Amino acid sequence: MDDKSFKNKRGGPFLNTIHAAEFLKLSPRTLENMRRTGEGPPFHKHGSRVFYTIPELVIWSNARLMTSTDGKPSFDPHEPSK
Repeated sequence: MDDKSFKNKRGGPFLNTIHAAEFLKLSPRTLENMRRTGEGPPFHKHGSRVFYTIPELVIWSNARLMTSTDGKPSFDPHEPSK
C-alpha cells in the first residue's frame, strides 16, 4: 500500500470513506457496513463527516493477517512477541 498516492486533494492526513475503501481494496458500502457493525477500522467523526487515517487503516489491516482460511488470525497484535 503506497501512502503517498492516497493523500487527499489538500495533502491532509484524512481520507473519506471512498478513498479509505479504495486504499483497503473494499467497496465503500462494505466499509460503511463494517463501521456500522464495529468490525471496521477506527475512524474520526468531524461533525457528521467520517474520516480515516492511513496509519490506522494499515494497523487494522495488519491485524487481519491470515495464514489459513480457518478464520483465525496468524498472530494477536496485542500479544507480546515471543
